[in-house]
Amino acid sequence: MQAAGQLEVITSPYTHPKLPLLAETNSARVASPEVSLPQQRFQWAEDIPRHLRKAWEMYQQRFGTTPRGLWPSEQSVSPEILPDIAKQGFQCICSDEAVLGESLNRIFYRDKWGIFGNRSYFIVLID
Repeated sequence: MQAAGQLEVITSPYTHPKLPLLAETNSARVASPEVSLPQQRFQWAEDIPRHLRKAWEMYQQRFGTTPRGLWPSEQSVSPEILPDIAKQGFQCICSDEAVLGESLNRIFYRDKWGIFGNRSYFIVLID
């Protein structure tokens, strides 16, 4: 069905990490200022490309083609992870409209299909 263009199978980051938290645990406060976090901050941004690359490779092995879309774990996104997602080659991501808006500090106007985008990528916004 995917080869016929009837559906699109997408992937998520390998082992399902919340990528913005790998970039910086305190990034959780952007979308949820009152969230309770560990006292010690954590950063392991070098794992972000690894999780994306491994997900990409597993998708290729299973489906015999490259993935076009990424469903970030828990629909979590941040400006810090978008360059890695694009660099890996993903053309679109899915995210919650409110989470994405809070994370990027902007309001999104989606089309009737729920898509926000530009020439380089698009985001499918989920209610």
